[in-house]
Amino acid sequence: MKRLADAVRNEPAQSLADLRHKVIYLWPGSLSGQRLKGGLAATFQSFREDVLRLAADDRSEKADEAAQ
Repeated sequence: MKRLADAVRNEPAQSLADLRHKVIYLWPGSLSGQRLKGGLAATFQSFREDVLRLAADDRSEKADEAAQ
C-alpha cells in the first residue's frame, strides 16, 4: 500500500476530480498508519503543486475561450 500511495502522490492530478480523489486517499490518517516517503510535507507540497497547475490551466483555457 505504501508504494501505491507514493505513486499516487507523485502522479499529477489531471482534473479537479483527480485532485479530490488524491486528497481523500492521501489525507493524513487515511492510510492506516502507513508513512509515505518524504512525509506529510511532501504530500502537502504535492497537493499545492496540483492546485497551482490546475488553476493555471483553467486560466489559460478561459483566455483561449475569450479570444475566440
